[in-house]
Amino acid sequence: MKKGFTLVELLAVIVILGVLSLISIPMITNMIKDSRKGAFKASVQSIFRAYETYELTYPIKEQEKLSILDLPLTHKERFLSGKVYRQEDVIKVENISNGIYCASGTLENLKMIEGNCAILDLTPPEIENITTEVTTNSIRVYTTYKEEESFLSKHEYRIALESENIEEKEWVRGDLLTSNLSMKLFTGLTLNTSYKIQVRLISTALENNTSEIREIQATTSPLEKPIFHVLTEKEYATSKEVKILYPNKENLIYEYSIDGENWLSVKEQEKHLIIEENQTIQARVRDGVNVVYADTCIISGIDKTKPIITLKKEGNNRLVIAVEPENTISGYRYIWYKNETMLTEETSDNLILTNLGNYKVKVITGAGIESESNEIQKSCTTQELLENAKNVQALDPDGNKRYVGASPNNYVKFNNELWRIVGVFNGQAKIVRNDNYFRGNWDESNSNNWATATLQKNLNEIFLSNINETDRNYIDKNHIWNLGGAENDKVNWTREKLYQWERRTDAYNERPTTWEGAIGLLYPSDFGYSTSSQMECITKSMNFDWVDSDCIKNSWLVSDLWYWTITPLKDNTGLLLYFNSEGFIEHHFAFYNDSTLPTLYLKSNVNIINGTGTSQDPYLLGM
Repeated sequence: MKKGFTLVELLAVIVILGVLSLISIPMITNMIKDSRKGAFKASVQSIFRAYETYELTYPIKEQEKLSILDLPLTHKERFLSGKVYRQEDVIKVENISNGIYCASGTLENLKMIEGNCAILDLTPPEIENITTEVTTNSIRVYTTYKEEESFLSKHEYRIALESENIEEKEWVRGDLLTSNLSMKLFTGLTLNTSYKIQVRLISTALENNTSEIREIQATTSPLEKPIFHVLTEKEYATSKEVKILYPNKENLIYEYSIDGENWLSVKEQEKHLIIEENQTIQARVRDGVNVVYADTCIISGIDKTKPIITLKKEGNNRLVIAVEPENTISGYRYIWYKNETMLTEETSDNLILTNLGNYKVKVITGAGIESESNEIQKSCTTQELLENAKNVQALDPDGNKRYVGASPNNYVKFNNELWRIVGVFNGQAKIVRNDNYFRGNWDESNSNNWATATLQKNLNEIFLSNINETDRNYIDKNHIWNLGGAENDKVNWTREKLYQWERRTDAYNERPTTWEGAIGLLYPSDFGYSTSSQMECITKSMNFDWVDSDCIKNSWLVSDLWYWTITPLKDNTGLLLYFNSEGFIEHHFAFYNDSTLPTLYLKSNVNIINGTGTSQDPYLLGM
């Protein structure tokens, strides 16, 4: 026998079905509603594409409104009414309706409501506040409005003078700064002038949905004149120092002109000028549009007295200035020069000399009158030069100071050529040409007597005659040269032993041991003493022992040529010592061809007057 549901069970089922219907029916209804709204929006969006296709075929005027029913739409039956048009290159739809929804606006900003288009909200946009920022030539306008008005298409402004009809001015677009803030900058305005400004907002969705027009007033700021101050406390005699004080505001251009010349720019708020007699000063301020001039300032009665300057040397290292007349009010400015190059500009009337050169000073009065001094030279003797120079040592038995090392600063300009200082011997500088004079024999008859040698005559006749007259007068033409001969004992050719042999006085084969003249050659020992004083250089023979040693690596005289020396080989009438390109002393016959380094001694009163001794800035000679 079948058993049916009880009444309680049936009531429970009915309650459960009721609850489920209460939950599901609103959800289903909303889904259907959203689906219909989305489908309507998609249909409206198709209108924009259809309009673009339509206007490619048929000419349409700007803002000419077409019924959407005229467009080639595939589903016209979905719409009851509506218009579409192009405005400022943007397509807009107006009151598109399907009886359930209504839409207006642009493709990017489409406003939709549920219901008939007759109830679409046409409330115009609302301006909340307008503020301004002013300068001398601009007004910046800020407009705030409600954030829900973010669908606005335009923020429009116009401006006019108080005396003008603002209705005749064109509206111009503003710039959207934030979601509810608009701005417009008006530039090129007249300073200290009142303007009327109007603002309106226009909705994106509806063409005629415009806010009320709000009008405000703003006045550009004035531009202050520059001010002249004549500073009598800075007077020199009756001259004047003028200070121009410009207004302290941003984005202004400061300028001045003297006697109607070009306008000159000023970077700071204050400008100080020293004005000469009867000069006229003008000053102005510009803001890019407006110009304001200061009253003209004319200065007269300037004392143009030119001071008399005497530059004197105090000791060997200090220059002092004497100026007449004495200026006790504003003082003088001094510009010091060395070799025509400005050293310093200051108020000190003395200068400590630290380098060789030609010094002078320019004195400028408080009225701007300039006067230049005589020129004074700082020089030194060659003995003093070597006393204070680097890479100088006294190595030989007589304590003569010589330049040593691979690259000392011993360059000197002589006969417009580079020479180098070997050292100072009994107060006289010995210099040698920096490069080869010519390659040839020492003596064509193979005699090692320098007094009659072919090379000696060439140097003291041809070479000497080609030296310019000034530098030729610096040469000791009667110098006594040592012609002592070296022993043929290569093992003992140390620099000290060669130095002694070069100065021997015992005659050999009736040859002279000295010669008096102007131009000679280096001694073999000069090569040896051009290197350092380390022990291996003192004790090593300058023959083959020197090869590959640090002695030749540290000698400034070593080169890639073979050079004659002035020293013969004792007890032989034809052999001489020469310096090999590999860096050692050797001997061969006088009729061979080797290179020549002319060497000479300067008179003891020849000084170093300029330069630093480098090849780019060699020492200069003078008396």
